[in-house]
Amino acid sequence: MNSGRNTSTSRERAIEIVFKHMADQGYKHGPVIEAKESTTGRWIVELAFDGLCDRSETSDPPSIVLSVGQTVSAVKALELM
Repeated sequence: MNSGRNTSTSRERAIEIVFKHMADQGYKHGPVIEAKESTTGRWIVELAFDGLCDRSETSDPPSIVLSVGQTVSAVKALELM
């Protein structure tokens, strides 16, 4: 079965696209907290804020959440300070 491998490759590509988008926009961020595929086929990638390793306990929103398709132009901010 290759479905797990394809999902892994898609996940890695989604994270790569998000990192490029954030760099292009001049945003700094922490590590990936979670990346999951939505029912629409887009990936939801959650990043910690710069200097943190997990969700913030003191800010609202507690993390950066982006929805990503297969290109940098397909990145949409869902939660971004």
